[in-house]
Amino acid sequence: MPLCNQGALRALFFGLTLFSASSAPAGIPRDAIGAIAVSPDGATVVATGNPRTFYVLDAATLTVKDRVWHGYSPLRLSWSKDGKTLAMLHTDDVVTFFDAETLKETTSTEKFAAHCFASEAGKLVIASQGSKKDDRYPITLSVHSLATGEKLSSTTLSYTVAVSALACSPDASQIVLASAQYDTKAEEKKDAPKDMAPEAKAEFRKRNDAKAMWIGWFDGELAKGPEYESWFSNSAPPLFFVLDGKASWFANGSDNAEFSPDGTIAMKALANSGSFYGEMVSTDHATFLSGTLGKGYIVDTATLTETKFDFTDRLKGWPEYLYGFAIAPDGTIFGGTSAYRMLRIAPDGKVLEMKPIH
Repeated sequence: MPLCNQGALRALFFGLTLFSASSAPAGIPRDAIGAIAVSPDGATVVATGNPRTFYVLDAATLTVKDRVWHGYSPLRLSWSKDGKTLAMLHTDDVVTFFDAETLKETTSTEKFAAHCFASEAGKLVIASQGSKKDDRYPITLSVHSLATGEKLSSTTLSYTVAVSALACSPDASQIVLASAQYDTKAEEKKDAPKDMAPEAKAEFRKRNDAKAMWIGWFDGELAKGPEYESWFSNSAPPLFFVLDGKASWFANGSDNAEFSPDGTIAMKALANSGSFYGEMVSTDHATFLSGTLGKGYIVDTATLTETKFDFTDRLKGWPEYLYGFAIAPDGTIFGGTSAYRMLRIAPDGKVLEMKPIH
C-alpha cells in the first residue's frame, strides 16, 4: 500500500510542494549559524554554519574559545548525553559524528531519505531508500546510537510511494513514517465554498484536494504497528515529532496536523510562529522554537501558546534572520543568525546577550 539569498532560497524550498521525497532537493545550506549544540554540563556551546567551521564558545559569555574547520555544510548539531560525541546533520543527507573533545571526525551514517533525532534516548532513526523497482521502493529503517554512530537495529520495508518524513518520540519508543504526497481516488477535488469560515477552509481543502499520504507507526524495536491513508498531506515539514502518543507536523501557519495511531487527524494553526527559517523541538518535545526575521518564538506544544522574543538591535543592510537553536540543560536557549551572531535567551524569552562570533 502507499505509504540566491538565504530568504529567497528558503521561500523556494517551501514552494516546492509538488516534489516527491525522491526528487526533492537535498537540505539547503544555511548561510548562517544554523546548527548549535550545548554540552551536557551546560558549560560549552558548539555552533557552526556555512563557513564549515566549528565555533567553540563559553556558554556564559559567548566568547569564542576555538575555531575548527570541518568541511561540511551543516543543518543540525546534537551533543550526546555522555558528552563524548557531536552528531552533525549536513546537506549530503548524512549524519557525521565527531569526537567532542578533539572535534575530529569519527564515522558517518549512510545517505538517507528521512530521519528523526530522539536525543533524550540518545538515538537517531533514519530511512534509507533505494531506487524504485517493480513499482516499489526498497526502504531500510535503522536506529543508530548518537554516542557512537553505531547501527543498533534495522528492518527492511517496501512501499509503493517514496518516504517523505520520520518522527520519533523522545524515548524512541514510537516512530512514525510519512510517505510522499500522492494522488488518491478516495477524494473528489473540490473548491471550498466562498461563504465557509476561514478557520474551516484549511481542513476542507486538505480533505478535498484528491491528495493523500501514507502514515505508518512503528515501535522502538521497529515492529510495524497501525498504518493508514491520511487525508492530510504535504511535502516534508520543518518539524515532525511525537509527543504523548501523537505525531505533530508543523509546516507553516496553517498546514499543520496532529496524527494519532487510530487514524484520527486534527489540523492545527499557529498564530505567528509559522515562518520556520529556523526551528527546533526540545528533547522532551514539550516546546518547540521558531526563528524568522529579527525575532523568534518559544511555543508550547500542547497549547500552541507562543512567547515572542526580539533581537536586541537591528543591523544595517541586508535583513538578519534567526536560523539555529539549541537548549541547555537549565533551559537557556541559544540562537544563531544569518549575520553570524549568537543569542543567549532565558527560558522565559528574555534576550540576555547577542554578539557576533565569526
